[in-house]
Amino acid sequence: MLVILRDRTRKRITLGIRVLATLFIASLVISHLINMYNGKDPIREGWLREDRPSGNPMRVEISEQTVKKEDPSILDRFVVKLRDFYRIDP
Repeated sequence: MLVILRDRTRKRITLGIRVLATLFIASLVISHLINMYNGKDPIREGWLREDRPSGNPMRVEISEQTVKKEDPSILDRFVVKLRDFYRIDP
């Protein structure tokens, strides 16, 4: 399909597209500068954030204590966590 436009109409359309593109880019740049000024970086914010506990009892939690592998209390604590997680409260 061939559309024939007058030269003046074509210039107005291209000017409108240029203005919209300029406004879009300016809004992105201004919002990024405002976030940098306030100390927030929304693009990389989620990359460096630590994972929050999901409530899954099978999740491995790193503790500061170094415990021997033969320690039976680790298994006992795991069983208690598992039991409490699957407990149905009346």
